Formats: sequence, structure tokens, C-alpha cells
Amino acid sequence: DAEVSIIMFSSTGKSSDYCSPSTETKKIFDRYQQATGINLWSAQYERMQNSLNHLKEINRNLRREIRQRMGQDLDGMDVKELRGLEQNLDGALKVVRNRKYHVISTQTDTYKKKLKNSQEAHRNLLHELELKEDHQ
Repeated sequence: DAEVSIIMFSSTGKSSDYCSPSTETKKIFDRYQQATGINLWSAQYERMQNSLNHLKEINRNLRREIRQRMGQDLDGMDVKELRGLEQNLDGALKVVRNRKYHVISTQTDTYKKKLKNSQEAHRNLLHELELKEDHQ
């Protein structure tokens, strides 16, 4: 019996496939690779491996940068790198302080408005109470 696997693509890019009931598409690909000596997945695997290695390098660099910003892992840094780190930290500190002051200012404004509304409500209640006492 022949084992058949067909993959079709329409002009719109839609795909359809068929595989003999007694097999799987992956098994057909594996047999094709064995028969021809062509590795269908090596290029993709190599690209994925390169991408993984690149991402691992980025991850290592970011982790080192985080440790340095936390005051750790500074031994291998020269004066110029330490000065740059210090400037980055100063800039970050300014951003954090500005944000903190903005949040405090916003909260203060909100509390002032709430206090003003409460005082107005209190005055209105006192006025209503005076009117009731005057009518009695």
C-alpha cells in the first residue's frame, strides 16, 4: 500500500491537507528526508537556535544591568562605565521623584476637593437645620 500526504495551497493562501489513514504527515516527511538525505528542518532549527542564543545574550545583559542598578556586579566596571551608570541612576531618580510629586499633588488636589465638598454639605445641613428651627 502507498502512503500519501498532500498539502495544497489556494491562490488566497488557504491550505488544505490529506494524509492516508494508515500514516501521519510527519512520518511521510521523515521517510522523505531519509530517502533523499535532505534535512527539511535544519535551516529552521538553525534560525531558531540563533534566535534563542541572541535572546539569551539579551537576557544576560539585562540581568547584569539590573544587578548593576541594584549596586551589585560592579567589580568589572571602569570609571567611565561607573560614571555612566551613575548618570543613568540620577536620571531615573529624577523621573521617579517627578512622578511621586505628581501623584502626591494629584492626591492633594483630590482631597482638597473632597474636603471642600464636605464643608459645603456641612454648611447646607446647618442651613437646613436653622430653617427647620426657625419654622418651629
